[in-house]
Amino acid sequence: MEKSKLLIYFKSFTHEDWKWFDLFLRSPFFNRRKEMEELALYLASFAPYDKELPDKKLIHQKLFGKARYNDKQVRYALTDLTRLLEKFLAARALENDKVLMNQKLSDELLHRENEKAYAQVYRNTKELLQAQPHRNAEYHLEQFRNEYHQYAFYSSRKKRSEKSNLESVMDQLDRFYIAKKLQLSCEVFNVQNVMAVEYHVFLLDEILQYLKDHPYKETPSVAVYLQILKTLREFEQEENFSELLRLLRLHEKRFAKQELRDMYQYALNYCIKKINLGNANYQKNLFDIFKIILKNGVLTHSGSISQWDFKNITTVSLRQKDYDWARGFIDKYESYLAPEERENARSYNLANYHFHKGEWGEALSMLQKVSFTDPYYQLDTRSMMLKIYFEMKEHDVFFYHVTAFLTYLRRNTKISEYQKTIYTNLVKLTSKVMRAGRDKRRLQALQKQIEQIKQIADINWLRKKVTEILES
Repeated sequence: MEKSKLLIYFKSFTHEDWKWFDLFLRSPFFNRRKEMEELALYLASFAPYDKELPDKKLIHQKLFGKARYNDKQVRYALTDLTRLLEKFLAARALENDKVLMNQKLSDELLHRENEKAYAQVYRNTKELLQAQPHRNAEYHLEQFRNEYHQYAFYSSRKKRSEKSNLESVMDQLDRFYIAKKLQLSCEVFNVQNVMAVEYHVFLLDEILQYLKDHPYKETPSVAVYLQILKTLREFEQEENFSELLRLLRLHEKRFAKQELRDMYQYALNYCIKKINLGNANYQKNLFDIFKIILKNGVLTHSGSISQWDFKNITTVSLRQKDYDWARGFIDKYESYLAPEERENARSYNLANYHFHKGEWGEALSMLQKVSFTDPYYQLDTRSMMLKIYFEMKEHDVFFYHVTAFLTYLRRNTKISEYQKTIYTNLVKLTSKVMRAGRDKRRLQALQKQIEQIKQIADINWLRKKVTEILES
């Protein structure tokens, strides 16, 4: 177990981490055992760790020379090094968080009743908090802790007639609790929209009722998460979505990139759900949001972009017929993809680009380069080929592909029932449209059937094809 933990830790280590860990182990304040230094230096020589740690017998020989092998000695040594490594990580984290360090120092000064030193730390922490740009829920928790230290330190030293900072203490606690409650409630309702799970969210109704009269508009974390919750619970009220976008743009500098990314994801999900229900107008909203999070660096803040975000952005830009933008995006951002995903993602998205431009041959050529590393690539590639053969009016190839696609959907156990349903409906209804030819009576009946079923992958493409045939 310790071996496994050490391996996990070491795999994340940079050259800089090894340097500081070595200095940490050389400090007698943290480590008084020379063999721990030797063990860490020996293990560092095997970095980077592609496989496992070196054999325990080799470790024993390094630490204890020619002494008889003792497995327990090695396991204890690895366990002790793991504990030291965890202390090192905690110390580095504390050193990088000045507010948290001051809070720990405040605890100690409270215990020692050192009033002068404490007062300086309190003022310093207050200035640090005020200077930081973010106003998430944790900001109010840190404010609460600082104010509570102040209250605890002076409450026993002041006369009862003097007003304390107790009101400020409670105010910051309320802001943290309400913001965090709303944030977690958003996640609960988001999960429930996708999965059949039940959560009991206590006091949420009471909080929402309170916020009707006390909306905390000046508290970004409360304002944004309250609006996200409204979009989740009142899905049909489209003004909630518009207000959410306004608040996100207004407060985007008040949140760290990752949290802001999560917030924008709710807005993206809202658009996607609207589109899946047949509201094609939300394609533009989706495209606009993607442009925003590309421009402000939210989507690429870690220096990378997921292949699915890459695919979604390309697809929505193509559906908006902004072909030059789509091609520019593929060329510019493919370097942000993980190396092992890059070629596949580029091939698929270039195929999609050619497909939307009506360049069927080029699209098929690029699809031949796509490896089915994931069921979703398989589904998207097969559905694109289905549409290409339909567009080319290649009847024999089209129906051969239909049979193969339905067999794949029926036999594949890794695809969810929802995915099987929407893709099966796409295949079957597209087949019916192909067989209907120019028979308007059959096409009109299919048009009604499409609107009744609705659970169809890329329903707007199918609608468009039926309409085009009817109007031709």
